[in-house]
Amino acid sequence: KARRKRQNEQRSCVWGVGSRRLPTVCKLGIIRRISAIMNFNQKIAVGVTDVAVLAELCISMFFANRDLENFSSVFFKYFFVMLLPTLVLARIFIKRLESAEIRPER
Repeated sequence: KARRKRQNEQRSCVWGVGSRRLPTVCKLGIIRRISAIMNFNQKIAVGVTDVAVLAELCISMFFANRDLENFSSVFFKYFFVMLLPTLVLARIFIKRLESAEIRPER
């Protein structure tokens, strides 16, 4: 029984996000969050961000493919110039869409 209890304690863990700690369950090396962390609007924002990053990747590949001698430099120049503002704006929108229940107490 002591061995089983120790194994169960090792499987349960806490996932830290910023100043708040979220309960999780670790089973077979997979971390699952118990409660939904994001509301529906935040999930939509993440989906839009994913689509935007994929579009940026396609655009970067298109322009890099036009200049095969400088493929890497052209790709990185286009991709990261578009990616960084997208990620910053996504972070801002996701924070603004955060509901009052999820916000940590300050």
